[in-house]
Amino acid sequence: MAMQIEVITPGALGRAEAVLCRGFPNRPPGFWTGVLRALEAYRAARGAGPIGTLLVDQGEDVGVLLTLDSPAGAGGRRKLNLSSWFVDQRARFWAPLMLRAAVAADELVTDLSPSREVEAVNERLGVTARVRGSMIVPTLFDSFRPSGARLSRDLADDDGELLRDHLAMGMLCATLITSDGQRQPLIFLRTRLRGLPGARLIYCDSLSLARRQRGAIARFLFAQGLLFLEIEANRTATWPGALYAARRCRVFAKGELPADAIDHSYTELTFLHQHAARAA
Repeated sequence: MAMQIEVITPGALGRAEAVLCRGFPNRPPGFWTGVLRALEAYRAARGAGPIGTLLVDQGEDVGVLLTLDSPAGAGGRRKLNLSSWFVDQRARFWAPLMLRAAVAADELVTDLSPSREVEAVNERLGVTARVRGSMIVPTLFDSFRPSGARLSRDLADDDGELLRDHLAMGMLCATLITSDGQRQPLIFLRTRLRGLPGARLIYCDSLSLARRQRGAIARFLFAQGLLFLEIEANRTATWPGALYAARRCRVFAKGELPADAIDHSYTELTFLHQHAARAA
């Protein structure tokens, strides 16, 4: 039997878990079981695409790539997030085939945590670097900025499913409500920088609105004990008063990213974080 790429079916979750455990041995016991079950449950409930592929050489599983398919969000297009790519050393020559097959679809493809080795393969196949850092906004200082908006943790019907799903995955979710009644769902991933607690913005329909109302966002986060707001950005796009951390956030993509939005909903930042937090 020649080298093949197989879709991870419900019956192949155990096979995928075995390769993931081999490729990422630092994850705690049961981590990949939980991730794969959560992805399969999501796929079945939402009619999403396959959760990933296996590279098979003469009947032996030698590689795995998770493909997190999610519905149209802030950018208006379905997106495919690549994650947890591993190929045994003896089969590395065939590794690009897995990525090439995954990015063949005409949709937005993202990779949010590539290794240096994977970055090079990404670039060759058209998944190019779009963001290579993040701005760090101290919430204490920003909390003094004027803003007539407020953040609510009540889940409105319009955004309830999105926010409820991510609340269940351990994200910090809120709705930004402006004085004229505009509503903007926000999703934050709790993170740390030099031991200090903060939050990374991973879903926002309008970054320009968030910038205008950054005082309200800062007051909300500071009240949660979070000392900084992290937003992926290149150095030239850093807000006034923010610090810059090169390579802390990296976004590789094929296709057009939304110009004034961030949408990492239903990606490795949420599914994998959910189970990492439980295992901690």
